Amino acid sequence: MQSEGGTSEVLLAIHFPNSVITKGMVVSAAARRTRQCNWQVAAEVLPYSRVECAINFFVQYKSPRMDGIFPALLQEG
Repeated sequence: MQSEGGTSEVLLAIHFPNSVITKGMVVSAAARRTRQCNWQVAAEVLPYSRVECAINFFVQYKSPRMDGIFPALLQEG
């Protein structure tokens, strides 16, 4: 079994071949900001109702993953 970091690196290598993993990369706030048109495309691809349904299937008190968010927080939020 691999660590979460190792798993992430394998997934990146598979889905984004020839990419370079940079540790400690700083991204400006403007680059991280999501534009309205991006949200519209996301809603067409994956409707809110499907996301909500998937979240409701999470086991509530499982350990958080790399993002540190417990499934229960998503379900109750």
